[in-house]
Amino acid sequence: MHCSTLSSQYMLRFLGRLCTPTLTDKAAAYMFGIVSNHIFHDGNQRTGLEAASVFLQANHYRWADRITQIDYQDQKVPGKVISGDVNDNLIQFTLEMSSGKVNFDACKQWFAANTYSWDPR
Repeated sequence: MHCSTLSSQYMLRFLGRLCTPTLTDKAAAYMFGIVSNHIFHDGNQRTGLEAASVFLQANHYRWADRITQIDYQDQKVPGKVISGDVNDNLIQFTLEMSSGKVNFDACKQWFAANTYSWDPR
């Protein structure tokens, strides 16, 4: 799959409406597209997480100080939370996405719950 289509397939328009209407949906699309499609021989998880992080930061969003699980279709996403360390929990979420345990809708919901906007001024 060509790199330019990875995120665009999750940002398509349907009946004139963008399928990823929010900024957090777009960040989720970048991460999910790279991580779940395994476009590189190695480094998909790191690249997907970094792409989403850079996109969030460029648009004045940050990861929450405490990453939380969400309830999605009667299951917790991610399946487990590791201590209170943000980085460990970001890695756990990324690994679960890579293994197919997190679908795109759950990913969008998780991003909305675990990021916030900030004013850099």
